[in-house]
Parts: sequence; structure tokens; C-alpha cells
Amino acid sequence: MANEIWTIKRCLEWTKEYLAERGEEHPRLSAEWLLCAATGLARIDLYMRMDETLDAAQLETMHAAVVRRAKGEPLQYITGHAPFRYLDLKVGPGVFIPRPETETVVQAGLDWLTKNGMIHPCVVDLCAGSGAIGLSVVSEVPGSQVWAVELSPNTAEWTRRN
Repeated sequence: MANEIWTIKRCLEWTKEYLAERGEEHPRLSAEWLLCAATGLARIDLYMRMDETLDAAQLETMHAAVVRRAKGEPLQYITGHAPFRYLDLKVGPGVFIPRPETETVVQAGLDWLTKNGMIHPCVVDLCAGSGAIGLSVVSEVPGSQVWAVELSPNTAEWTRRN
């Protein structure tokens, strides 16, 4: 494998098939995310640069990531981040991965603040985890003040990172 030429296209296709054979629900998307993490490219750039060759370090990173994913490790833990609303949050073992459903909860809260004319709210994000809720409020509501509270020292590290 080390002496073979691995283009972005070849690696993407191989990874997609490998993960599909192991029951991955969204093998193409997972392959794209892993390849983006290994190369530092955005998803759109993968498709613009399909014929580019991966170097040895990128191949090694990709191989380790694919092995982890095939064992069922969450994609976001492998890549180290998770998108949430307008944020890109750092995540890993010890913190819950922000869910799309939580984005709906945040939107309902923001709508409530607007409806009730609360232009400078003080919000407490209990069990903050990654900080997804509190960070969304403070970044989307100018003048808001947010207190993120997390009891678990391990999880609080992720809150602080974000």
C-alpha cells in the first residue's frame, strides 16, 4: 500500500466501500469527513482536487481514522469537531456530540427571547458539555451574557476549549 499511488478519488471510493461493507449507515459522508480531517481540505475541495495524490502522512492518518470508524467510534470524535448551527465545536471522548435536535431547542429559545423583547438576556447553560447551547446564544444574541456550568471535570475541559 505504501508504494501505491493513492489519489483523493481512490481513497474516497475505497473508504466508502470499506465502511459500507462494515455496516456504516452513511459511508460516503463518513469517508468525506475522514478524508477532510486527514488532508485539511474542505469537502468541496476534495471534489476539486480528486486527482491529487495523498502523501505518506495523510495516508497514515486516514488509515488510522478508517480503522477507528470501522470499529464504531463516533465520526466526530475521530475528526475532533462537530458542526452546530453556525459553530464548529471541538468534541471528543467525555463530551456528548451536539445533536441536530438540540439546534431546534436553541432556535425555540432564541425565538422566545425575541418574542418577549429580551435583547440583553442573562442565560445559564447547565450541564454545558461542549457549550453548544450557550455559545449559540452568546454568538447569535448580541449583548447577551451566558454562564456555562459543567460539573464533570473531564467534560468541562471541552466546554473551556470551545
